[in-house]
Amino acid sequence: MANPLDFLKLMKDAGKMQAMAASQQKKLKKQVFEASGGAGMVKVQINGAFEVLSIKVEPEALDQLGLNSIMDLTRAALNDGIKQVQEGAKNEMMESFKGMSGLFGDEG
Repeated sequence: MANPLDFLKLMKDAGKMQAMAASQQKKLKKQVFEASGGAGMVKVQINGAFEVLSIKVEPEALDQLGLNSIMDLTRAALNDGIKQVQEGAKNEMMESFKGMSGLFGDEG
């Protein structure tokens, strides 16, 4: 039969993990990731909650590239920004797990 104290410790540790994940999400949401396309002619900013904060298009891009190219560059920049957010989230979680020594019986 399982020891009830082990179950209580597991529940306590799960609560710690949940609180840590919520804290990391808050921290990540405050981070801003910037990506660009067309040698900087199109720039986008996305936060860690995948919210698009801004899209900037250089005025000369309209004359030089045309609308279809700008839309393609904007899509590419947004996709790059999303990848940056995903990588940032992955890195934050890895850092969190490094700081979890002692959790789940890994003491010492």
